[in-house]
Amino acid sequence: MEEQNPPKKPKTSGNEVPLPTNERLEKMIFELPITFPSVMIPVRIPELYHKMKNRQYPDYFYYSILALGNRLCSNTTTVEDKNLESEYAKKSLELLKHEKDTRNPFYLWACVILIAHYGCVSNYIAHRTLLGLSSLSVRISRIYQLDLSKITKMKYTGEEIEFRRRVFWSFYIFDRLNMSFAGSFPTIQDRDIVVNLPKNDFFWRYGGECKENHPELMLWNNIANTINIDDHPEEKHKNLVKTLLLHGKISLFTRRRWISKDHKQNYDNNCILRFIENLNEYKNNILIPNPVNFKRIKETHEKHENTLRMTIDIESQVLNYIFNQMHNSMKIVLFQSELVRVKGKHIRPKRIVSAKILISESAEKQIDMLHNLNQVLPPNHSELIASSWTLVSGVICLNLMGINQSGRKFDVPLKLKLLSDEYKKMNTKSYLFVVYPMFLNRLSKLVEETHDENKKYISLFDKMKKYSIDKSDVDPWLVSKYGSYFSVLCCFGKSFTILRINEYLDIDENIVSVINTTLDPGIENNTPNIISEEEHQNLLDNDEVAPGTLNSSKSINTSENYNTNYELYIKYSQLLEKSLPNSVNFYFFQRMVDTYSSKIVKDVLKNPINNKNNLGVSFNSYEIPISPRHLEIEKSYEVNYETYIKYSQLLEKSHPKSAENHFFKHMVDSYLNKVIGDILENPVNSRNNVETSFNIPDTRYNLNSFGKRVEDKDYVNEWGLR
Repeated sequence: MEEQNPPKKPKTSGNEVPLPTNERLEKMIFELPITFPSVMIPVRIPELYHKMKNRQYPDYFYYSILALGNRLCSNTTTVEDKNLESEYAKKSLELLKHEKDTRNPFYLWACVILIAHYGCVSNYIAHRTLLGLSSLSVRISRIYQLDLSKITKMKYTGEEIEFRRRVFWSFYIFDRLNMSFAGSFPTIQDRDIVVNLPKNDFFWRYGGECKENHPELMLWNNIANTINIDDHPEEKHKNLVKTLLLHGKISLFTRRRWISKDHKQNYDNNCILRFIENLNEYKNNILIPNPVNFKRIKETHEKHENTLRMTIDIESQVLNYIFNQMHNSMKIVLFQSELVRVKGKHIRPKRIVSAKILISESAEKQIDMLHNLNQVLPPNHSELIASSWTLVSGVICLNLMGINQSGRKFDVPLKLKLLSDEYKKMNTKSYLFVVYPMFLNRLSKLVEETHDENKKYISLFDKMKKYSIDKSDVDPWLVSKYGSYFSVLCCFGKSFTILRINEYLDIDENIVSVINTTLDPGIENNTPNIISEEEHQNLLDNDEVAPGTLNSSKSINTSENYNTNYELYIKYSQLLEKSLPNSVNFYFFQRMVDTYSSKIVKDVLKNPINNKNNLGVSFNSYEIPISPRHLEIEKSYEVNYETYIKYSQLLEKSHPKSAENHFFKHMVDSYLNKVIGDILENPVNSRNNVETSFNIPDTRYNLNSFGKRVEDKDYVNEWGLR
């Protein structure tokens, strides 16, 4: 890399911003890999220290390192420190804007470093500018296809190629994070990338040439250069890249999953199954072999602070921390997409319950891990990237605040306070941790307002039980429709899924008003109290019997049931006749007439003799046809057709607005369905009766085969995915 970066003569600062001492510069370089591990993937510490000390890098890169590392030199950041790093960043950015050699990997790396810096201080304009400069550099240099070109291997040494690989992956991580945070599109699609993963981390970080007479640098440089590669510590930068690769794919999926034009249920189910498998593999291959040892971090920091030994030991543990935190984040982002409610595209209740449990567990782990890390490292050393994703756990806690789940030790208010306290500790490090508590407070008010509003839907609480993890879990959870909470600030109200209970259950507001009016004894109503609260729930029952179809329920309809159903049917029919055609009551009574008419149909079909034995509910003016209870298959068509004709005749004779008319209409529909069913099941029936022949062809529709194909398309796994 010497040929690309010829030594520059040291410059005097003159009227320029003050430059750091060698001691301060050393602290920056040693601590940057701990606090910004993703940014520092390409760094070789002996080389970085020597060239920074002697001003041998391009100025845009030199000042970018100072801008990012300045606040790491002390535990508390003063106003002077902030102003100084602001000057460094401005100078670097201005130089980058005027730089012509955008193919230089140091140009791209400097952009990434400043992106990390401005991500901390939240300068939106500068951040967007740098994203544009870095994306342009990647496209022009085609560094994303570095290992596709044979010319590259001829032009550069192995170490120069490895440096470029690491610079690209550092850019890639921040590009994918920006995609998740800001909702942007990736600069380069994964399918177009041809770049090998980083390798030989220990040698790369501390090996190579060491030109500084620095005892500790020379010691570790000698170790990295001489010991066998098999004896090096485990490589982890490639796992860091794999983590962001998977996280990016999940973010892209959840962002587009509930966009109406892209929604494909079977495809989405396959994607979820694949991601679950990916997360299990990630856990087995990356998490389990790399546990976080917080005790070791604490002991190393206390014993070896400001030394290279601290960097070596703690960087490894910080990467383990990132793996764990990002795993929790990926689970939350993926499974919270199961809670999104879109009209007409609902997910099975068991899946929703399972998803709630999974994201609750992940949120608890994530908050505890953030607290544990900040207990053993001061705020200026605290890792930034994964810690910023803990906001998703804060939102989960807001959903859990009103739920008194039995049998769990998850103290939600305590965890939420713990998270808020950690943000306060870190707010001098990054402006994000100043914004997060305010954002959570805003979401908390939104949740509180919707919960208060949902109290008027108390009659619907029972319908929410099948989606709940506890009897107190009666409100829909606040969830981002598009995966991330970070990209919702521009359209806050429309970025979340349904929060009102009636909309969640897809029940019209007018129907709810009628139910509440009927159930509330304190409201005077001219409508007689003819139905119980339990019976009102029939209106909301998703398992209503369609007109003319049999219910497979094992319950037996007795004459008492028939009597009750018929009386309610008559009363609702009378109320329907008296109500205004376009009123709410008319709609409600029409639904109840249909509901109880269906119940009577079931009663009559199961035991038609009821209407003969119970004079109190018989149709006095009509001769109701009686069907035998057990029909031979060959006689089924004939009997059903005769019954259909008789009910059709009774329907013609009845008054159009009478209760009998409604009943006969349902019976006509019922027996017509039976006739059609007979023909489809045995088309030859139609040929035996010329009068009723439909000229049905001999082809038969195999319903069992169709049902099996449907079942094959359902997806079921251990957590209830279907």
